[in-house]
Amino acid sequence: MQMIWEQIEITFAQAKEAGSYFLFYLLALGLGLMIAWDRYGTGKAGDNWMVEEAKKRIQLWPFLFGLISLLLVVANPIGLWILNKIFPFRGQAEKLWPLLLFLFLIVYGVVCFVSLLGEQGQKNMVVIVFVFLIGLAGSCYGLLSDRQGEEAYSRESEAVSVVKEIFSREPEHQSAPLLAPAKLLEYTAVYEPGIQLLYGKDMYMPYLDLGIMDTYPEELSGVYEAMQSPRENLELLSEMAQLFGCGVMVLDYFETAPSQIGQFVLYGQTQDYLIYKTAG
Repeated sequence: MQMIWEQIEITFAQAKEAGSYFLFYLLALGLGLMIAWDRYGTGKAGDNWMVEEAKKRIQLWPFLFGLISLLLVVANPIGLWILNKIFPFRGQAEKLWPLLLFLFLIVYGVVCFVSLLGEQGQKNMVVIVFVFLIGLAGSCYGLLSDRQGEEAYSRESEAVSVVKEIFSREPEHQSAPLLAPAKLLEYTAVYEPGIQLLYGKDMYMPYLDLGIMDTYPEELSGVYEAMQSPRENLELLSEMAQLFGCGVMVLDYFETAPSQIGQFVLYGQTQDYLIYKTAG
């Protein structure tokens, strides 16, 4: 059951990364529930702010369908457990999210909300505000990311297992940042958040998150450039990794890799990566 709850948390996180539209889904859902309460409730609303005729024309089934999908499928551990027994989908639970009709219900909710307003000026202002807020909610990182499922990172997972083996044998390295190629960093940031990284994707693809301006030392830009061709920049990478206190350095695999680079010795290698650690 713990695995099921972890899958739910991962699904919410991945949906947020692709665009933080869940808040707007809840707002649209709340609007539908409020209309249903006002329409079928026994009490009188009194001086209601909603336009009565527009309120009566709003269809409630889209809100009901989204709510049922949310409760019975996406946020239901038993439902996920049953689906997992029928066919394995571990690591791909986010594919269930289209059942929520994210964009459809958000747009429908906005249209319903606008239709409840009386003045055209108010409608125009609400539309502009919604467009602005929804644009801010979806981060550029999620829209531009080419991240795939965990199964596409099998080689990265193999390299990270070697790194974790080093950590288990020499725990002092675990608190030091990891220097590694971009794809390995992306895998580690998502699936091994406990490993500290020297820099993230926002360093070499700036302005990915609106309102967030991460600053790095200028030397790290040179480190990233050197990582693109490690064979020609071994000494530089070794010096910079030592300067920033890295205990482990992972490089793209190349033939004739030396067994030692400065203070770093070759600990192991995989099909795509070379894993070095500090000597001693």
